[in-house]
Amino acid sequence: LLGIAFMQSHTLRRPIANIMGLCDLLCAEFKQEELNLMSINELISLLVKSVSQTDNVIRNIVDATKDIE
Repeated sequence: LLGIAFMQSHTLRRPIANIMGLCDLLCAEFKQEELNLMSINELISLLVKSVSQTDNVIRNIVDATKDIE
């Protein structure tokens, strides 16, 4: 359980913080009069990467808890 708590508090929070920051940057891009599509594409690509990392951490937590029962 300590390992799971560590994953939740550290490993999982890093990609979540990335996602939150990237969403803020995307919002700022869309507020500009002239959209920079290259920048938006790059931000979306980074967002997808962070979501994938988060998904992997969640899968690892689920796998780790299967043996607890």
